[in-house]
Amino acid sequence: EIVLDSMRLSNAVATCLLFLGCAQDASDVSPGDWTLLSPNPKLLEWKFKGYYWYGNRSTRPPIGTALCSYPYLRACTAEEKNDFISKYALKEEDFRMTLVGYLKVPLEYDDMKPSYNVVQKLRISAILGADGGANAPVLLGHCGGPSSDDTCGMTTTLRPEVLKHFTLFGIQQRGMSSGYPLGEYPHPEHAVNVVGKTFNGVCEGKYTFQPPKNKSKQYSLKDFTECECDLTDDPTIAYPEPFPDPADEKQVESWFAFSASRDKACYKADYWKIPVKVPDGIHRYNFLDFVGTQLLAMDLDRFREAIGHNKLNIMGWSYGTAVGASYMAAFPQHTGNVVLNGNVHPGPAVDDYYESVAQATRQGMTKLVRICNRQTSFLPKKTLDECQVPQKDEVAFFNELVKKIEKNATGASPSVFSAETELGGRYTLTPAMVYHYLARLASFTAESQKKWVDSLKTLILLGSHNLTEIKQGTVTIFDQACTYSDGQIKVRAWYEYGYCWPVMFNTQETNDNEITSRAVRASDYVSRFTVDGAMDSYRRLARKYKPVEVYLANAKAGFGLQTWPGEATPVMIGFRAGVRPVIVNALYDMSTPYTNAQFMRRGFPDGVLMTWQGVGHCVDSADYDPSGVKSCNDRLFKYLVTGVQPPDGFTCRQTKYIEAKPIESISASQPLIV
Repeated sequence: EIVLDSMRLSNAVATCLLFLGCAQDASDVSPGDWTLLSPNPKLLEWKFKGYYWYGNRSTRPPIGTALCSYPYLRACTAEEKNDFISKYALKEEDFRMTLVGYLKVPLEYDDMKPSYNVVQKLRISAILGADGGANAPVLLGHCGGPSSDDTCGMTTTLRPEVLKHFTLFGIQQRGMSSGYPLGEYPHPEHAVNVVGKTFNGVCEGKYTFQPPKNKSKQYSLKDFTECECDLTDDPTIAYPEPFPDPADEKQVESWFAFSASRDKACYKADYWKIPVKVPDGIHRYNFLDFVGTQLLAMDLDRFREAIGHNKLNIMGWSYGTAVGASYMAAFPQHTGNVVLNGNVHPGPAVDDYYESVAQATRQGMTKLVRICNRQTSFLPKKTLDECQVPQKDEVAFFNELVKKIEKNATGASPSVFSAETELGGRYTLTPAMVYHYLARLASFTAESQKKWVDSLKTLILLGSHNLTEIKQGTVTIFDQACTYSDGQIKVRAWYEYGYCWPVMFNTQETNDNEITSRAVRASDYVSRFTVDGAMDSYRRLARKYKPVEVYLANAKAGFGLQTWPGEATPVMIGFRAGVRPVIVNALYDMSTPYTNAQFMRRGFPDGVLMTWQGVGHCVDSADYDPSGVKSCNDRLFKYLVTGVQPPDGFTCRQTKYIEAKPIESISASQPLIV
């Protein structure tokens, strides 16, 4: 907690707490006065200098627990590096320096406000470029969310030309936690931990993931959490069931009311308050009002100033496209080469973003149908055989399946779409659970064919006349939606408690709409609605889109976002000439629809738009058509290094299509972008 006296703003240094330092105006620092290795100490302080080994991975020596080996991000010290070189005859040039430290930024970039002197420390991580070393151009990697931390920026590509040319860096966005456990990153004996308030921190120690089991008990959300961000501030507000039926107005309204109430409670939590002394007493700033993307753009420029560089280069995926676009709009004179991949809706309002999710879902569902219904000249016979369903029309099959599940769920007899729980009850599948399951196609891993093929097979199992197959499909959906795992424990909530609490928490990832994403997006987009107003938006959507499309729009961008209690600090996404980004999107991106990329392109007159005909959220890999997606990737990375844009409107055409043959999952340790 920081208390400052606004009457002494003229002597701001004296008013700052010594252990935090003070945010200083660096406008008098010209590029070149500072370097990456010797940054402006008033703005940036490196806490750790270490090394990663970049040698041939096929001949990697047994140096233990991935220490020192990129991209596992367990750095080694200079002493350990020298020991490895001596012991395993490694080459000095195969080691790259890494730096981890803290960027000091003001709570608010308004030097006439007391909040300007409230210092936040954001963790920064960097790996120096091989060719230029400390003088190499810098490249931000932002993996989206909003949830990615600083480590993501260093592991988003293994492209040799990028690793050689750039210093890769990442930033811990305000409120974000670390992807590594406390005390482990970047070195177990030299940890540089995330400091300050985090979205996960507000509920720390307030969860009960495994309460005692009782056969006679009907479990509810209150049995698993005591966090004010999960519970309503109004005792008259009912706690809804985990999966609201998008065709049932009462269920949808219950969720809007519940989300608005608990967000209000969370927003008022003491955890977020920052007290500052002002002439007439104490003013309590709310941290949640200072987490928007516009502030992140200014934080990034503070980093650029601190290291004396004239330009920032950016690779932004998903929400990272908003980060890159906002930086270009605010600081065009300091913008280098920027790739915007998997583009968010540029706004300006929360209900614009709301509808964009429904559009994305519609295109994803269309592609799901086409995978089974493509002409035989492209799909082999085995694929068509595996996709045979009781109806010749796949859409009719899906609609009939939904009706059958709904009829069974509301009937007097136990549903055939159900499974017995550990406590002796039955957990029953609903159409909304099926819709929730299909949200998996909006993830980064949906670039591969496995998610699409497995999703199709689950639907086909549900549509079977064989009870064993129906149960297999049903349990697959339960386990996908209702299992909690954090590396320490694993809880099959539906089976152990008969209640799907993992989708109810407000600080855990629930269809990309937990408090982390919502607080940032609500800051970025204008318009606020009462519950009645949000219901009007929902009704307009329900008249235009199918239930599955409305469900995902509600889950990802409706509940809570439209009724957020804080005021917006609108971000400017686009509408800037003189910058030359490359904007790229897949045609069938079930998270950020292709139309978003077209909107983004209109905002940058000197940018270009490149299209990948394939599937998945963002353009990266395509295991079913590696040569097709390579056409896009080669042009993206050539542009990053050389600045040469591909022709505007260039399309990377598919040469192969998804086959209904399951493949192994991608290893969790594999980098996102290769």
